[in-house]
Amino acid sequence: MKKIFTLFTLLVIAVMSFQTKAEVINYTIDIDDADAILAAYGFNEEALWLKDGINNLSTDKSTLLVMAGWEYEITQFTDNEGNEYESDYIFEIPLKEGLVLTIRTQKQGSDITFDDTFALYLQGQGRCDLSSDYQNFRAEEGLNMIAFNEEKEWFYIMLDPEQGWVYINGEKQEEMFEGVYAAELEDGDIVRVYFGEEPQRYNVTFDVEEGIDDYIFVTRDMVQYILDYSEPLQELENTEYEVFAFDDTVEVKVLANGEEKEIESVEGEWGEIYYMFNIDSDVTLQIMSATTAISNISVDKADNTIYNLQGMPMSQKSQLPAGLYIRGGKKFIVR
Repeated sequence: MKKIFTLFTLLVIAVMSFQTKAEVINYTIDIDDADAILAAYGFNEEALWLKDGINNLSTDKSTLLVMAGWEYEITQFTDNEGNEYESDYIFEIPLKEGLVLTIRTQKQGSDITFDDTFALYLQGQGRCDLSSDYQNFRAEEGLNMIAFNEEKEWFYIMLDPEQGWVYINGEKQEEMFEGVYAAELEDGDIVRVYFGEEPQRYNVTFDVEEGIDDYIFVTRDMVQYILDYSEPLQELENTEYEVFAFDDTVEVKVLANGEEKEIESVEGEWGEIYYMFNIDSDVTLQIMSATTAISNISVDKADNTIYNLQGMPMSQKSQLPAGLYIRGGKKFIVR
C-alpha cells in the first residue's frame, strides 16, 4: 500500500509540473525596418534581434514591449486579427499562439541636435539601460558621457538585476517601479549606478595655493565644475576628479593626503588635464604650482576677450548668461 501511495504521489507531482510548465508561444513580427524599433519581453530583458521582413519567433513570455527608436515613428501597428495598436511611447502587446504583428515605420526629420551632456557612472556586475524619446543607450562599466537633446530631458533608467543603487547629483533616487527609475536630466548632471553593496561617501577637503585657483579647473566626472574650495565636500565612492590648468604658463601638482598624484596625459577643452583620479577614501587635496611662484606667472592681461569653457569668444559681461568664463587668463563667474 505504501508503495502504491508513493507511485501515486510521484504521478501527481509529474502532472502538476507539466501543467505549470510555461507554454511556448509561436508568433511572427513583420517589420519594414528592424533598426526603427526596440522590442523586448520586459523592461529588464534583452532586446530582440530582428531583421527586415518576416521574423518567426518563439517565447514562453506573455507580453511583448515595443517602442520606436530615435528619429523614427511607428505609423502602423496591426495584427492578423484586425487589431490596431496605439501608444504615445511603449506598445504593450499580449502574445498568443499564431499571432502575426505587422509594423510599419518612417524616419522623422533629422533636425534633432544633441547639445547637452550628462555623465553616467556604472559600477558592479549588472546592466543599465537608458531610454528617452530620441535614443536608447546601454551603459558600459565606468564613466559614460551621454549627449542628449535639450528639449527632451526625461530618461528611463532600467537595471538588471533590479537590486541596485541610483544617485543623481549625489541624491539617492526612488524606483518608479521595480528596477526602473525615471529622471528629468539637465546638462551637467551626474547619474551614478552601483550594483552590490550600497556605496560609501567620502569627505574631500581642499588646500589650494593662494592665487593658483585663478588658473585651474577642478571638475567632477568631466561635467561638473567645482568652484568653491573653502568647505569639505562629500563624494560617492569612485567619483572621478580632474585637475588641469587652462593657461600654458602654469604647471600644477596635486597631493592626496601628502602623496603626489601621477600626471595623466589627456587633452581637455583648454589644454592638458594634469590629473585624473577617483575618490576612494577621505582625502585632503593639495593643489599648488609645480615650478613657479604664482606671483611670477605671466599672462596676457591686455586680452580682455571673454571666452566660454569651450574656448569660444563671448559678448560683453553684462550680456552673459550665468556661468563660468575666462578673461585675461583668469576665470570668473557670472551669477
